[in-house]
Amino acid sequence: MNQHDEALQVLLVVRRRLLDRLATVVVERRGALLNGTTPPNNPLSASADLVEIIKNLDKLENAIAGLAAVSEDDARPTAMPSSPPLQREFRVENFFSPFCRLVSNNSLEQAARELSKVLHMPQDRMITATRFFARAVRADPSLVRELSRLCDPIGNLTEAEGVRALIRIFGFQAVESRTAMQSLKDGSKGPSPIHA
Repeated sequence: MNQHDEALQVLLVVRRRLLDRLATVVVERRGALLNGTTPPNNPLSASADLVEIIKNLDKLENAIAGLAAVSEDDARPTAMPSSPPLQREFRVENFFSPFCRLVSNNSLEQAARELSKVLHMPQDRMITATRFFARAVRADPSLVRELSRLCDPIGNLTEAEGVRALIRIFGFQAVESRTAMQSLKDGSKGPSPIHA
């Protein structure tokens, strides 16, 4: 792990702690936020803590995205390998196959758009998740198989295992992983994307 990757891992832990702090302050200030005792255009003024935490989260997200981009540039090979590393992992088509192919072709913006569609989550967050995945899968190609297991209709993963897998694969927070798991469950109830 190089210095950028290590710094990124540290910032992801810091972000998780800051989000935990945000949740605590929101719950503590629930009354002021919900009862209209704050200016309608600035409900966050109920707490200087809230304003500060949100401001710092914004800066932290920018730092995470910046480090992810630098790490990705550092790891990008100067010459394309004869066989893209992810291509060897495609055994079965699933929800994530188009996403993985785009990552394999280094089309990360398109991959983030695809991931946003699959997981029904905001594209700006999916950009960070896609960069995280691209780095993680270079270090551990078996993550592609782990990702495909999330689409297994037999459901051989418990929800808790799925949430942990999404945290490892995309660098999600626990709440994001639960949202993603719900999207995958909802998607599996509709027409199967396997042959799409």
